[in-house]
Amino acid sequence: MRSAFLGAGRGREGAALARGRGVVWRKSSYSGGSGSGDSGCCEVAVLPGAVCVRDSKQPDAALVTFTGGAWCAAITLFLASDAAGRGRE
Repeated sequence: MRSAFLGAGRGREGAALARGRGVVWRKSSYSGGSGSGDSGCCEVAVLPGAVCVRDSKQPDAALVTFTGGAWCAAITLFLASDAAGRGRE
């Protein structure tokens, strides 16, 4: 869905901002705490006009950058999936 992500120009700008100093990255409270032995997690940074997501184990790897509206839609989808029990082993 092209409309869900920032355009190429703003995406690069958001990624550059996210890699800057002073950006606050927040890690999920579910990070490896479920007893599953999986310590995988993502981190989220909220920036002006963008929400960036990165792999906490590889913070210098690629970022996924969303518009605010696309981020809200993604969270709604994730919560609906979790409530329906999808994604659980």
